[in-house]
Amino acid sequence: MFTSLRSRLLVGTVAATVLLLALTGVVIYTLTRQLVLAQFDQDLGLKARIIAFSVVSEQGRLKLVYNPILFPEYERRTDAEYYQLWQARGGRIMAASPSLSGSRLDQIAGPQSAPEFRTVALPDGRHGRLAGVRFMPRDADGGTPAPDPEREMILVVAKGLSDIDRNLGWFRWLLIGTCGLAILTSAGVLTGVVNRLLRPLALVARRIAGLDAADLAKPFHAGTVPDELRPVVDRIDDLLRRLEAVFAREKAFTSDVAHELRTPLSGLRMTIEVMLAKPRAPAAYQESMTECLGICGQMQALIDNLLSLARLEADKVAVDLGRVPIADLLEECWRPFVTRAHERAVRLDWRVDHGVVLATDREKVRLVITNLFDNAVSYVDHGGAITVTTAVDAAGCGFSVANSGSQLPAEQVPRIFDRLWRGDRSRTAAGLHCGLGLSLCRKLVDLLGGSIQARSAVGGIFSIDVRFPPEPAARRRTPATAEGNVINST
Repeated sequence: MFTSLRSRLLVGTVAATVLLLALTGVVIYTLTRQLVLAQFDQDLGLKARIIAFSVVSEQGRLKLVYNPILFPEYERRTDAEYYQLWQARGGRIMAASPSLSGSRLDQIAGPQSAPEFRTVALPDGRHGRLAGVRFMPRDADGGTPAPDPEREMILVVAKGLSDIDRNLGWFRWLLIGTCGLAILTSAGVLTGVVNRLLRPLALVARRIAGLDAADLAKPFHAGTVPDELRPVVDRIDDLLRRLEAVFAREKAFTSDVAHELRTPLSGLRMTIEVMLAKPRAPAAYQESMTECLGICGQMQALIDNLLSLARLEADKVAVDLGRVPIADLLEECWRPFVTRAHERAVRLDWRVDHGVVLATDREKVRLVITNLFDNAVSYVDHGGAITVTTAVDAAGCGFSVANSGSQLPAEQVPRIFDRLWRGDRSRTAAGLHCGLGLSLCRKLVDLLGGSIQARSAVGGIFSIDVRFPPEPAARRRTPATAEGNVINST
């Protein structure tokens, strides 16, 4: 019902204030009523003891000795008070106030030191209290008689509670009015306080609403904010930095893709324009078409890698685990590169264990190996060597591909897995090599639960090591029957 934080805070605080004031009022009223009634009972009990003291036994006869002028409340008919005296044994009425006019009071009794009290309806219908005591009448000479059940008396006095009820009623309404005024006042004060305290939120909201693409690189400052909002502002700053980095990366990616496609398209267009400039022999046309086909193949590889990366980043690639003899797959993937390797007089150092079997996705590992071989053949020095190795240890198993003649310094190694990144010298060395293969490898290895690392030194060896853990990481859509990346090693 209440969707704004302001309304929820106001309703919550006002409701809590109402509840607190109501409980406070109830407690105050209850304690006050108890104190007033306690005082009333104390006075009523004192009056009962005074009248009991006025009962005198003289020569076996009981007399009630008191001056009616001093106790007019027992004589009048309106707003009267009452007393009644009984013989404890037998219950015979010995005396009663004129105000009773033949009516009877309830007989209750307690010791003189602690009279018994009860709330009742008085003979005239009023709400009142009784106080009853059990006592021995004193002797006429003032002596204290010995306890005697035959002479024991019960005295009950009664008084109306009209004045107390009226005063308590006024006090109750005073409390209700005071609490109501306090609630209205607190609601107004709380409204102002909540509005003031929520100003930083409004400031943050206006700052967010005013953001545009040009503000992503700027720190998100929303003025002075409370400590509770500081983590939110810090997270917004962090989010803006990441968004700015993503936008910058996407702009660079778009620029790089445009550059990568412009170069082969320019070559393709130039070749076609040259061939169309004048009639040529069929062999020349065939040679040009072959060159154009090669350029189209390079462009197709770039587009395929881009699509594969897009699917991986969108998490739309399923993993199909199976038993994969890694040595056989390495040999199978190397065959398309044999001719290129021979043309560059490259020596192949094959250090492969035929007993290593992986539980992984064969086609995705094939794509990883193919890209690693393509990278190695493209950047190996003429007459150099490519080394293919498998390894098994307690940390897992995998393979590595290394080539000599590296021109990449060690400080640039962490960037080789970035999309469309290549060192300047490596660009000129390999023609159209779009820089997506290693990025795709990293995504695929991560999808399969493995790790991929690179090492390089200028003039030395560039190597990439791919490792899979001995047990399969619980990753995307992995079949429940998978037993592990490493099945056996013999």
